[in-house]
Amino acid sequence: MAKQADKAEREKADRRRKRSWDFSQLIIGPWMSRKFNFTHDGFEPAEIEGPVLVAINHACAYDPILLGVAFRNKPLTFIASEHILRMKTWGPVLDRHFSLIPHQKGAKSSRTALVAMKRIKRGESIFLAVEGEQTWDGRSMPVMPYTGKLVKGSGATLVTYLLEGAYLSAPRWAPGTRSGKVYGRPAGVYGPEVLKEMSDEEVEQLIAKDLGCDAWKWQKSQPEGPVRY
Repeated sequence: MAKQADKAEREKADRRRKRSWDFSQLIIGPWMSRKFNFTHDGFEPAEIEGPVLVAINHACAYDPILLGVAFRNKPLTFIASEHILRMKTWGPVLDRHFSLIPHQKGAKSSRTALVAMKRIKRGESIFLAVEGEQTWDGRSMPVMPYTGKLVKGSGATLVTYLLEGAYLSAPRWAPGTRSGKVYGRPAGVYGPEVLKEMSDEEVEQLIAKDLGCDAWKWQKSQPEGPVRY
């Protein structure tokens, strides 16, 4: 009886998360796209069979919402800093409607990885900011420990997704946002059979290579000259 009740509760939560995801895409998605002048290429994540684990460079606080726009047809479960769930107003709302996986900053990532792997085994796709926190200076930071173990142990397809220009639109140290240009694109897609042949360290090195970014070099490298923010 207890198992049946747990299963029924999970199914109810899954339906609620799906409705919340679809609603947010209708309301929040278009607004965020205009706010950040956000474009992404024709990559269609829904064509990937089974769950995916999406690793991104953590450029700004709005990364999860921007990624949600790009992955609108592939609902994601977010790994989020535990302090977000402690927010009096938004914490309970976000947790109820999107079933966030909490991660305590500064703590070992092993517990978070185990919870995420269980959710992936249930068929959920997971979003992970692999650096653990937003960059302060626009340059990529090291990949969190246990990331390779999580990716390999999940059995999911790994998508490394790069956000360019997001840091310059909403720097961590700034009180507000700036108009400019934000691009999103997949840096790589790796199936479970490929990842199985790699060590945990090799997976982490692969992610670091795909998501390595310097916002200032990127800004200057644009074909029509530096993007102004």
